[in-house]
Amino acid sequence: MKQFVLLVSLICLFFACQSPARRAEALIDAADSLSGIAPDSALWLICSIDPDTLPTERLRARHALVHSMILDKCFIDLQDDSLILPAVEYFAEHGSNRERMQTYYYWARIAENAQQFTLSSERFLMAEHFLGDDTLDRYAALIARCLGDAYSLEYDFVPAVRHYRRSLDLFRALGEQVNMLRMYEYLATTYRMMGDYDGFDSIYAEVWPQAVDFDDKEMLLKLSNLKAGNDFFRGIDPRKIIDRLYATYALYHDGSVPENDYPFLALAYGELGNADSTRFFLKEIDAINFPFTLSQQTGLLYLHEQMLKLEGDMAQLINLSDYSTLISTPCLSGVNCGEVGYS
Repeated sequence: MKQFVLLVSLICLFFACQSPARRAEALIDAADSLSGIAPDSALWLICSIDPDTLPTERLRARHALVHSMILDKCFIDLQDDSLILPAVEYFAEHGSNRERMQTYYYWARIAENAQQFTLSSERFLMAEHFLGDDTLDRYAALIARCLGDAYSLEYDFVPAVRHYRRSLDLFRALGEQVNMLRMYEYLATTYRMMGDYDGFDSIYAEVWPQAVDFDDKEMLLKLSNLKAGNDFFRGIDPRKIIDRLYATYALYHDGSVPENDYPFLALAYGELGNADSTRFFLKEIDAINFPFTLSQQTGLLYLHEQMLKLEGDMAQLINLSDYSTLISTPCLSGVNCGEVGYS
């Protein structure tokens, strides 16, 4: 932090005799440069500039763009586009293609944060358009990933896979191994959701040894969960799946069961007719104070139904079945409730 304060002091001292516009431009450029290596420091610097005091429309637009970019890099999710609008309005007419590309990208991220996915897709496509032929650009990988997310949310899996693969290839070419592994995870999840079990196994076989080499325990646990669900729906013996899961926990989670695996284990033990283990994991799920989505709630209701059937409690089963029908009605319009609740 001391080095950062010294840097800002030197910048201010160097431009003390310059015009207000030149001093402001230097500070905005410094914040932009810092954003990639020290986004928290960059945020402090950009917030020290009052945009209302900036003397030109271009500086106000650049401040708006850099401020929006830094907030995104600090994982501060804007849902209102009032901050970035000066950049949108100015760069649409006067900006370079790169300025337009960046503006549309961060404008799209704001719509995405607000769950306005149709709008975010349109803006990501505009960002991709202004990126042009500069394919070995980190923004190209980010845009492809975001478009894959948008298609996946619409359950349009073929273009989602296409964009995720493009993002994977770009992150690999850029040498960003962490992001490359994440794209493998997105691809594996998408293949699971679309029921392409062979496609999933192909991705799993490719990424598992890389995650082991990188010692990414979180990724290995996620892949293990996805593999368990994939094998379960292929009809593989649940006992073998459960044994493999516990072997993974021993290696990568100190032997304890991750919370994300509770639903699957309840399902697998229920399939085996093991009422005690099924009941145990259902109680563990119920104890988690987590805002489950509608499809996850539907999946959990299914698990509770299976538990009541194992216990032969027909009175409670009838009441639960009535509620399950009511809550699962939205799933009839295309939501893949059958698998979302289990991984």
